[in-house]
Amino acid sequence: MNRGASGLCLIAYLRTTLHLPLAAICCYLRSLHQLILSVGSIQVILHVVRQAVPPAVDALKPQARQSRILHGDETGWRKNGQNGSIWSFSTPGDDAVRSYEYDRSCVQTVMKRILNGPFTGHLVSDCSVGYHDDPSKHQRCGVHLLRDLHVLKEAHPQDVTVQGWAQAVRAIHDTAKTWVAAHA
Repeated sequence: MNRGASGLCLIAYLRTTLHLPLAAICCYLRSLHQLILSVGSIQVILHVVRQAVPPAVDALKPQARQSRILHGDETGWRKNGQNGSIWSFSTPGDDAVRSYEYDRSCVQTVMKRILNGPFTGHLVSDCSVGYHDDPSKHQRCGVHLLRDLHVLKEAHPQDVTVQGWAQAVRAIHDTAKTWVAAHA
């Protein structure tokens, strides 16, 4: 990324993530970077970034769909007093894609809209209901699985069958991780 694009991203970050007022952004840029911009200039920059982001994000979707593995997750997020979710989709590898998008809904239709087409690889996700009807091959997230096993074991501490089953699943998980680490 060139310096100009980095500067645009910094200004967008200061405004959208840190929620700094425009005058505070001007003060920050002047104080730390010796860059003098007016509030009007900041508004124009934010408009330019706002116009550039959707096409850039949309260009990542086909790349994500072509990946053999796609990690999907959503996290609850309040914005302007309204409940919503930040959706994250990422792929592994040298050409990794990282896509984050806010939406007020957390249902499967959001996932379909974000992916914008068929996905033929393996979708790695938690057990959220939004992923259940997706026709992709699924792999549930190991961390979520281990958390659920822990909760199950704590809920049934005297049940030998539950404890044994949970330990057996954990052993399979650990063996798989060891194998992957040795063959990566």
